[in-house]
Amino acid sequence: MNYLPHLKGGLTGNRAIMYSIATNIVALILGTLTVYFIAHHFSKEIQGYHYTFGSLMILQTLLEFGMGQATIQFISNEWGKLNIQSFSYSNISKSNFRPITDIINLNITWYAATSLIIFFVITPLGYVFFNSSGHEVNVNWIWPWILLCIITGFNTLLMPFFYLIQGCNQVKDYWFFRFLQQSTSGIVAILAILFGALLYTYTLISISLVLVGLLFILIKFGKIIFFVLKNYRFKINIPQSREVWSLQWRIALSTFTVVYSLQAFVLILFKYSGPIAAGQMGMSLTLLNIILAISSNWLIVNAPRFGILVANNERTILQSEFRKSLLRALQFAIVGVIFMLLSVYILDIYYHDLAVRILPIELLALMAISVIINTLLVGFSTYFRAHKKEPLIYIYAASNIIVLALAPFIAKKFGVLGLITEYLLVLLLIQLPLSVFIFRRFVNRKD
Repeated sequence: MNYLPHLKGGLTGNRAIMYSIATNIVALILGTLTVYFIAHHFSKEIQGYHYTFGSLMILQTLLEFGMGQATIQFISNEWGKLNIQSFSYSNISKSNFRPITDIINLNITWYAATSLIIFFVITPLGYVFFNSSGHEVNVNWIWPWILLCIITGFNTLLMPFFYLIQGCNQVKDYWFFRFLQQSTSGIVAILAILFGALLYTYTLISISLVLVGLLFILIKFGKIIFFVLKNYRFKINIPQSREVWSLQWRIALSTFTVVYSLQAFVLILFKYSGPIAAGQMGMSLTLLNIILAISSNWLIVNAPRFGILVANNERTILQSEFRKSLLRALQFAIVGVIFMLLSVYILDIYYHDLAVRILPIELLALMAISVIINTLLVGFSTYFRAHKKEPLIYIYAASNIIVLALAPFIAKKFGVLGLITEYLLVLLLIQLPLSVFIFRRFVNRKD
């Protein structure tokens, strides 16, 4: 056996993990500082609108409809079949890159349409939502919302090229980009808050994301990007698009129901309890999502490599690397949750202003349990998607539809405690046990 590709992949993976760790550290520090400055420079009402902006923009996840993750898995499988030593223009232009080009063509078309929908659908939907909320607060939200939607639409157009980079196993370069992007957007967020940008803060963050993303792909992969654009055809490869679609809709349904069920709580609380309650939930979710995102990165950074190992039928290596990644992810999630709760407890003891901007520590502790469970579920989904499978879709979809359907009634009747209890019960009694059962059966069958 030729061990050079595995050695090369391992070295690249190590550097990717180093950049991922650096990105996580930056996200943790700047994310925490951002939360701190929001608490000190935003009124409770502005904080509520700020986090509700973010929750509404999660609708972009619905519009993507799982295209991103499906693209990465299909490209990684095609990339594993090519005998290319490096991801360079000279190698790609001489190889049979057509299957990957066809996937990217589909991506470009999809995200161009998504961008237009953000402009012409999400923008007015947000206007109607905020305008009909019935809360009499003097907050200038209209232009910040419109500009945020416009810039987000432009950022959407760049996504296909980053999925190409990840799918072709250029995880080192991708995570270096994420480090730059996280650092820049975090600094921009803090400066925007300090200089009084208020609800324009999200817009300025989005502008920084677009500029960093555009400069990176042009400087680092400019020739490859122009090669892809030159070969772009509006004509879609129907058989291939059907294969992508078969995985895409499953990813979309599971991702959207999992991601948006909690974010929807912010919108529901904004509607029924006002911007202050929504702001508390939004800030609490931000802290928890920082931990979940960082712990999940131990898995996501290796997702393209998992896909390549599946394509090459390297089951033993796949099992070993997946277990290590999942264990590290869970370890970080547990440590992160404990550290966060201790920090909030100390703030609470000393009556710090930040303590009243987030949920009470008892409710926060209940929500923190979901971070550990969801880290495990992200691991299962990452493993399945490497095989181009999504067997957990029906569990996630059905359970989270129940959560969302009951949420408005529970919010009006039992408030925040009711929402959190409902979500945890579904997670512990339905999603977790069924996911573990299906995962173990799948692994044993493959072995």
